Amino acid sequence: MRLSAMGEEVLVTAEHIFINTGTQPRLPDLPGLRGNPRVYSGQ
Repeated sequence: MRLSAMGEEVLVTAEHIFINTGTQPRLPDLPGLRGNPRVYSGQ
C-alpha cells in the first residue's frame, strides 16, 4: 500500500493491513494503559 501526505510517499507492507475508518477507539480499563505514550488511540 502506498501512502502519501505532505508531498511524501511511503510504501507500507505487511501480512495484514487494517484501515478502520469511521470507528470510535475504545481503550479497555487496564492498569497502565491510559496515559501511556506508546498507546495511540487517534483522538
